[in-house]
Amino acid sequence: MSSESQPGFWSMDFKATRIAGLGDALLVVGLLCTLLSLFGRLHWVLDLFTHFRWQYLVSCLVAVPCYAWRRSRRMLVWASLSLGTNLALILGWIGSAQYDSVSTAEPFSKVVSVNVRTENEEVGKVLDFVRSADADAVFFMEVDDLWEEGLQPLKAMYPNSRFESRVDNFGIALYTRLEVEKLEIRHPGYTDVPIVVATLKKDGRSFRFVGVHPVPPVGKWNSHYRNEDIHAYAALAQQAKGPMLLVGDLNSSPWSEGMRILTSGSNLRLGGALNAAMPTWMVGTLVSIPIDHALAQKPLTILRRTMGAEAGSDRRPIVIEVGWVR
Repeated sequence: MSSESQPGFWSMDFKATRIAGLGDALLVVGLLCTLLSLFGRLHWVLDLFTHFRWQYLVSCLVAVPCYAWRRSRRMLVWASLSLGTNLALILGWIGSAQYDSVSTAEPFSKVVSVNVRTENEEVGKVLDFVRSADADAVFFMEVDDLWEEGLQPLKAMYPNSRFESRVDNFGIALYTRLEVEKLEIRHPGYTDVPIVVATLKKDGRSFRFVGVHPVPPVGKWNSHYRNEDIHAYAALAQQAKGPMLLVGDLNSSPWSEGMRILTSGSNLRLGGALNAAMPTWMVGTLVSIPIDHALAQKPLTILRRTMGAEAGSDRRPIVIEVGWVR
């Protein structure tokens, strides 16, 4: 090898070593995050790691073939274990009791859940989306006085409504064209955060509708408040005398402590595991996570949860197709 080519060779070798070292570091971080996320029940900080399951999965999908090509057996084993763990959680192979089978259900109703984001000024986009969705009921979150005024045109489609506007990002509203037997705003749990509780009727079948938006679990006390409010939602489900549908921005991913609380002993179930895992917050970014959900008690079930069109918020609306189990 000539002296002229040697510096270039060592430069390329050094760069390759640095890239490999960076890849190893990223994998170690991914493995550590996966491990920490399995202990979310122990501390609110660990619970935050549960939300980024897709990010861990993608990093492992990259790592496994790389380590196979490098013939790094130890790292390949760790990457494969992490890949399997995250894949199992996303597909619902672990903790599958929170998911529901929809094979025997017939279509019953369509519901929309929209976190408009208080400072969002795209009222027209929200109205266009809601009109195009043509749902039986629409639940809104983060509405204030300006949003209450902006949503007035929907009353032509939805003659029944209830609104509590607030300045703290926790205002809520329900618009529906279904027959209403009862419709009220409640303030359960530790916080003053409101929820909508309604008894709705369609085709002679009554069900309880509950729309919620607990505080985000960032910090010790907010995490505690979110969990206490979710305990209150679960208690409502336990006390329900008929089928119940709960929708909203739960600030909880399917793998988080909040979702475990909600589904444990309440008979509330998500729809298909993969469907419930589709991100709704910050969609299209590296931190996108699934925190907007719909859960049902039989004979109601969630046939499908899809994302609606972008309408100026940091969250995408969700369209929920509800079934009735025969």
